[in-house]
Amino acid sequence: MIPTSKKPDKGIPDPVQEAHRRLSESEHLRQARQYDKALRICETLLKQYPDYVGALHTAGLIHADKGEFSRALEYLVRAAMHNPGAWTTLTALSGVYLALGAPEMAAETLERVLKIRPEDPSVLT
Repeated sequence: MIPTSKKPDKGIPDPVQEAHRRLSESEHLRQARQYDKALRICETLLKQYPDYVGALHTAGLIHADKGEFSRALEYLVRAAMHNPGAWTTLTALSGVYLALGAPEMAAETLERVLKIRPEDPSVLT
């Protein structure tokens, strides 16, 4: 888990803020299709914080973007395990299930998302 935030000493970065900054950088790199750089950041974060859901989620998205669906599955399942109510992770996971030829798992996962966000039509896009 990522450490709890404490008031940082002057000149010393807060570990929570630094981890968040690095994860944001990774997401920007992913959106720019710089997958290897983005993945390196996530892997570094996960070495420090193995259960960091944001890094697990982003690493899963990167692998999905690269067409590496088995690897994406590993990361997204771990992210969903730690945060089962994360509808964005579950939505990404359902897409990976479809890509891997498991439409029943995709449908079940989307049903969970619809229970979490019943009024959100973007869930189905």
